Amino acid sequence: MPLSERLKHSDLTYDFDQAMLHNKTRAIQILQYLEADENEIKAIVSTFITQNFFQTEAVVIQKKEDMSDQSIVISKRFPVSPDLVYKAWTEESALKEWWKPMGKTLVSVENNIEEGGKIEYLFEDDDNPSGKLTIHGTYQTAIPASKLVYSWNWVLDNIAVENANYTLTVEFSEEGEETELKIEQTREKELEGVQPHKEGWDEALESLGQYLEKG
Repeated sequence: MPLSERLKHSDLTYDFDQAMLHNKTRAIQILQYLEADENEIKAIVSTFITQNFFQTEAVVIQKKEDMSDQSIVISKRFPVSPDLVYKAWTEESALKEWWKPMGKTLVSVENNIEEGGKIEYLFEDDDNPSGKLTIHGTYQTAIPASKLVYSWNWVLDNIAVENANYTLTVEFSEEGEETELKIEQTREKELEGVQPHKEGWDEALESLGQYLEKG
């Protein structure tokens, strides 16, 4: 029986999801209880990341009839200037304040904002010293405080996450006294059975808003 089905059969799906977000030791215990092998663990972690990090009040747009490409479009307005939103999105000190995917802590940023420039974020897990996450990519378009386009590739514990290679297009638009932040996330190949959900991106942008409110 597949691991996902064993979780459901044992009524442990919710417990596992919560443990992955808040208590990695508990998540490992659940997988050990279900006698998950190494390949099963890698697969379910990959699925969990895809489902729970890229989550929002988003619209999923199928760009091709065969659904081989999909796009998530997210937008949110903030009562500050485009320059301030841009700085919060790109500067290391600001990112460390508001961006904590899966409860992980951002420890370093490399951000060479120019066409062909490298971007890399390194996260660590306070509950699990080996629970490192790296997100890296390359800028395709870099117009400060206006538009950024870059690749967005995930590596978990030094292992590339299957089907976690994306492109982000981020636009900063002045709308009266507000700034609209628009994000489009695309993936070249759809991971069957995995659709973006709500909480991850929603929580991230809420956290960004709280950071900006503090001034």
